[in-house]
This record gives sequence, C-alpha cells and structure tokens, in this order.
Amino acid sequence: MSDDTALVRDPKERRKHLVRYLHDRSSVLAGMCRGRELNSDRLIDLAVAAATQNPKLLECTPASWVMALMDSAWYGIEPNPHLALGYLVPYQNRKRNVREVQFMLGYKGLMTLAYESAKVTGIFTRLVYERDDFSIAWEREWEGSAPFVHRPSAADDRGDVTHVYTVIVHEQRLFSFHPLTRREVDFYRSKSQRSDDGPWRDHWAAMARKTSIRRALADLPIRSGSPLEAVIRQERARDDGQDGHLFSWDGENAPAGRLIEENAHAREG
Repeated sequence: MSDDTALVRDPKERRKHLVRYLHDRSSVLAGMCRGRELNSDRLIDLAVAAATQNPKLLECTPASWVMALMDSAWYGIEPNPHLALGYLVPYQNRKRNVREVQFMLGYKGLMTLAYESAKVTGIFTRLVYERDDFSIAWEREWEGSAPFVHRPSAADDRGDVTHVYTVIVHEQRLFSFHPLTRREVDFYRSKSQRSDDGPWRDHWAAMARKTSIRRALADLPIRSGSPLEAVIRQERARDDGQDGHLFSWDGENAPAGRLIEENAHAREG
C-alpha cells in the first residue's frame, strides 16, 4: 500500500495492500504497544476487520492508518466496536483533500481510562426511555443522596430514548451526576465532523453514553499528563476541526508527540 493507493480501485486489492503496508510497519506499532496488553498483530487484525466492514476505510491514507493505530496502542484500548471500546473512523481532511482514518474511543474505553487516570471508584451510565419513571431533584445532592430516581419500565417496548445520564464517584468522595436530554445529545452530535457516519450512525446509544461520561468527567480533577487528559484534549481538537492525532508520523522516522509531550511514548502508571 503506497501513497497512491487511491489509484487501486478493487477493494480486495486495497485490503491486500493495507495488510502488507501495516505489517511492513509493524515495528512502529510494536514500539508503541510495549508494556501494554495490546500487540501489533492484534491491532493489525482489528484494522483489517474494520476495513472489511467499512469500505470507506480502504480509501484512507496509509500514514493515517499507522497514526490511528498508534493512538489506540498508546491508550492501551483496542479498536473494538463490538465491545464499545474504540472505533476506526474515516473522515475527510478538507485541508489536505484526502480521506484519513482516526481512532475514536468508545464509552467503555473512556470508562477504562477514567478508572486509571481520575481516581474513580465507581462509574455507570444509563439510557432513559419514554415509559421509564425518571425524575431529578437537585436538592437531594445537598443531602448527600443521589439527585434522581430512575425506575426502568418492565414493558417490552420502553419507547424512545429521552435522556442519558452518568454517575461518577471519585475516591475523594466527590460525586458527579450528569444528565443529558436527547436534544442535548443530538446537539453535541451535530458538532462532530463524523455526525452522519461511523459510530454516531451505527452506535448512537453507545455514543450518547460516551457524551454523558465526557461531560461528567469535566466536574472531576484529572491528573495532568494522564491518558484521560490526552483524550479530552484530542476530542476538543477534533471538535475544532483538527485531525486530533496524538502523534505525527512521516512514514519513515520515529513518531513525534502532538497532543501529548514530545516523545511521551509510554503511558504513566
């Protein structure tokens, strides 16, 4: 897979080129995986599986594939949409007029980083449906009680989603409850460059949960230099229209840090 891969029209041939290209650069990925549970072969297998399911990914530039997988490796979160851990998402880079691939954390991937980076002792997120019993009483927060009641309906059809909320308990006994209406979720979706494609289209409920978690985390102290701080900076950059890769890579030399400290190739313990 060379930089003129867009000239290869047949999807099967593009997939072969992708496999060859990534395996030829597996040492770069292996270096980023060092000390994590992930390995380069697993990342490449997941990348090829994603490209098989979404042909638009086969149109993405080779370097962006490597940078997206480096992001996944640095976080220690694999691009596994079935477990809502992370996604490989194609997007159009309008500045360069090319299609590129990005690694995007799923809500369970974000929860994993929250437990590691924000000293969280408990976190859960739920969807609320039309026929559920759901009410919010903020005055209960001052009494040390959960400021909401949610009793899911026992009906087979609970109706449409009306709210999503997240509850986070910090080890310093800080409590964060963040509800969003469906209209608010769709507003945040509209700000995404990939609002009509990728996980927002195919996994709306999971992305709604992630949006709620992200807003709830804003109320808690986050360790400077942690992976969680990096993902918050990364997603803000993407909200502002940037590509948001953690690392830049020219295809030959060692990757350089972008949104994290230069040469910070290992996560903090």
